[in-house]
Amino acid sequence: MSTRADIERIATAMRIDIAGALEKRGHAIVGWYASDPDLAVREIERINMDSCRQVAREMGIDLTNILDERLRLWSSVMRWEAGYYIFVDTTGCADEGRAQAG
Repeated sequence: MSTRADIERIATAMRIDIAGALEKRGHAIVGWYASDPDLAVREIERINMDSCRQVAREMGIDLTNILDERLRLWSSVMRWEAGYYIFVDTTGCADEGRAQAG
């Protein structure tokens, strides 16, 4: 899980990386964050459980009960999250679009 220090470090690195692109007027960055606890089961299956189940099958052992229990436990405390950043060059926008972009 990311800590506040991790997020601050990543944000600072991103700011430094894109600083040159924002020196001139006419650019905007839009940030969007999504969090959905209902998608946790799907993501846990995709990222963790699918490979665990495959390894168990290849080894010829039945870990279904253990992995299902772990999935139930994890999905009760985890959630799916995503963050998106969109870089916009507003110089090609109509006047109304530039006003909305800031």
